Amino acid sequence: MAQTSESQSSEDTQPDLTTIDGEVPGKVKVNKRQKQEFLCPYCGLTFNLKTSLVYHEKFHSPERPYPCEQCAFRFKTNAALQTHMRAHTGKLLVFLVNC
Repeated sequence: MAQTSESQSSEDTQPDLTTIDGEVPGKVKVNKRQKQEFLCPYCGLTFNLKTSLVYHEKFHSPERPYPCEQCAFRFKTNAALQTHMRAHTGKLLVFLVNC
C-alpha cells in the first residue's frame, strides 16, 4: 500500500507553473466586458456609450424642445439652454443676437 500512496502523491503534486504575476503560462485572458461601439446612423461617428450616441443624435434633429423663457429662443439640449441663460443673468459675456 505504500507504493499506491506514493504514486498517488506524485501524481497529485504537479510543478507550480504560475509566473511572478500569478498568471499560468499559455492561459489566455478573456475580457468579460467587450467593447461595444454605437454607430450614428446620420454621420457614421462611433461612440463607446449608448448615452453619448443619444446625446449626439440631438444635433442631427431639427427639434428644439428647450425654449428660453426670456427671449423665446429654442435649444436642442438643456445644457445649451443653461449656457444661454447665463447670458441673460450677466454671468456670461456674449453677444445676444435676435433677443
